[in-house]
Order: sequence, then structure tokens, then C-alpha cells
Amino acid sequence: HFMDAQKLKMEFPHIPMECVPGNCDYAPNEDVVKIIEPMGVRIMLTHGHTYRVKYETMPLLNAAFFQGANVVLYGHTHMPTYTLVQEMHIVNPGSAGQGRNRTWAKIEIEDGKVKNVQFIGGCNGNLKGIAALVEGMDIDDVIARVEGVKCGMKSTSCPDQLAQALKAVKANA
Repeated sequence: HFMDAQKLKMEFPHIPMECVPGNCDYAPNEDVVKIIEPMGVRIMLTHGHTYRVKYETMPLLNAAFFQGANVVLYGHTHMPTYTLVQEMHIVNPGSAGQGRNRTWAKIEIEDGKVKNVQFIGGCNGNLKGIAALVEGMDIDDVIARVEGVKCGMKSTSCPDQLAQALKAVKANA
């Protein structure tokens, strides 16, 4: 959310950050959609509530297509997801701010191999186990082993999101 990002901006003033307000934020002078182009990559930022992303993502994808976005970053659902649609990366990082399921991943890749994976939040023991198992593996082997793994009734899982992130890295290499 916007206020989470404002706190991060104050805590890390040396790191450039962009943010957009969400449905629970009062920020009337802020745009609910921003287009940024770091290093030539066109990124559309939006919280997602104005596109009804809790119910479907097609309105969001249409807007991103007409904006010429290479990447779409959105939130609102607080569920981390990654999808690649016609070379457009659609990313919901979940929630690193408030909430009980704050998660993010840091992946280091060197010479085509996973050098280090660090998961923060989520199912701590399982995530540490996954990280330990994939370190040193070839990226393609990691993808082959964990892509498509589901978590309960969800359509994805932490291992599946790792596979999706590694696929994105390969596509941009």
C-alpha cells in the first residue's frame, strides 16, 4: 500500500521508489496508475482495485497492453503471483507491508546456476528447505522440478513462483 511505500521511502531515502495509492489510501494528489521506464523497460504500476483484479485480470491486461507495458506491477489481492502473457510480465508481489503472510524472495544467479535463494516470510521451514535443495542446481533443472507445484487449493505455490521467477530471468538474459 501507499503508506507502506512512504515508510520505506523514509527508511531508505537513497533507494529510488515509485508507489501508487490503493483503495484504503487517502492520496488524492497521487496517480492510481504510473508508467515508469527504468533502463528502457516500460512498467505499469497500479494497486489494481480500479481494474477489479480480485475478480479478473483482463481489464488490467488490456490497459497494460494499450500502455505498451513490458511489465505490470499490481497489488490489491495481497497474493503473490507471476504470469507471462505474450511477453508481458504480470507481477503481484503480494504484501511486504501489513498482514500475516508477508513474503518476498531474493534469488542470486551466477553463470546460469542458482547461487543463493533466500525466502523471507511464508512457511519458514519449507522455504528454507527449498532454498537449500536448489542451491547449486542448473536453472532448467530447478524449473523442471518445481514448476506447477500447488499449495493446497491455490493455483500456485512458493516453489512454483520460484520457477516462474527463474523463467523470467532466463527470458531477460
